[in-house]
Amino acid sequence: MYRVSAPFRERVSPWRRWRRDLLLALAAGALGLGLGAWLGPKPEVLVTRSRPLMGTLMEIRLPGPLDETREAAVAAAFAEMARVERLLAPYRPGGGPASAAESLEVRQLLELGRQVGAASLGAVDLRIRDWVELWGFESTPRKPSQTELDSMARRRAQRPASGDWREFSFGCVAAGYAVDRALLVLKDRGLTRVLVNAGGEVGVLGQDWSVGVQDPRDSLALLARVTLDEGQFVATSGDYQSAFEAEGRRWHHLLQPATGLPASECQSVSVRAPSCAEADIWATALFVMGPAGALALAQRHPELEVLVVDAEGQTARSAGWDAPVRRK
Repeated sequence: MYRVSAPFRERVSPWRRWRRDLLLALAAGALGLGLGAWLGPKPEVLVTRSRPLMGTLMEIRLPGPLDETREAAVAAAFAEMARVERLLAPYRPGGGPASAAESLEVRQLLELGRQVGAASLGAVDLRIRDWVELWGFESTPRKPSQTELDSMARRRAQRPASGDWREFSFGCVAAGYAVDRALLVLKDRGLTRVLVNAGGEVGVLGQDWSVGVQDPRDSLALLARVTLDEGQFVATSGDYQSAFEAEGRRWHHLLQPATGLPASECQSVSVRAPSCAEADIWATALFVMGPAGALALAQRHPELEVLVVDAEGQTARSAGWDAPVRRK
């Protein structure tokens, strides 16, 4: 999903955002705690460390208490996520790659964006900063006029095939990639049981983590609860995450690259995938495609497990999504 800056998110709905993030954090591991108490063994006690990054609340949960070595590992993971935030923010002073290794990271993410964009028939385009700035999602949000939208669409149609680094926006993949990188750091530091949550993009070390998927129309309710093992990841894109009111309706951040307008056929899409970066970018692409296109594509990509909530609140899932859903 594309994330707006922290100041905008605070203006839009700080209490709702924090409730959502808290819900996701509490859901992760809650099932294990409940079963442990019921069956008799001492329940696992989890410790949470959090830090605001990328316009959301990044959380790391692991069994406690934490000694100095594990506290240092958590601090290193947050530092790595902060590095990813800097790396993928070319519009900020000091943003962008600072080494050959970081340039390679960027090229790999651009290639992932190209592959997903092609497979989704253009539902994702990382070269979308012009639309983001037109809507003011990183400054003061506003609804552009139809004249502005049409003019921007014409300019995009006439632009050259390649563009400047600052024309790209990594909002639909940055948080997922940060989760992937944080887990690598934590594993390298010797940790074996950890959950990393970047505002709904989640990955784990260890087995049998229970993670909640938010109901898109009730910030305190769960739509589903999925079990993640190491090497499995889940991400959600939703129209409730960053939005503002104008002209009598809500306008959200999940834009169609072709028109610059918010996609309107879904309330949310959740994806399980082999990496968190993939889950993140595919959730955005499938949201923009709409329910029919999302489920058809999931049939061709068995590595993706997909849960869709359409604009009317009805749910549908791919064959691989086996987690129970709490609404029809």
